[in-house]
Amino acid sequence: MSQMLPSADRLALARLDEGSLEAKVLLNAASTFMGLCEHLRRVDQMREAKGAAEGEAALLRKKLAEAEDSLRL
Repeated sequence: MSQMLPSADRLALARLDEGSLEAKVLLNAASTFMGLCEHLRRVDQMREAKGAAEGEAALLRKKLAEAEDSLRL
């Protein structure tokens, strides 16, 4: 069907197809980038939680050591 169109129209149609493909590629790249950002945000949250848990564990170990020391006295 596009062969029945004048050459200028065929060229415009080809450019439209290229633009559609470019838009799809850009949308896919944007979606991938947003997914990566979300993943990195979750990794940061996990690191913060790990740090808090390690701090809590250190505090509990200290309290346990103090309790053990007081039992020895």
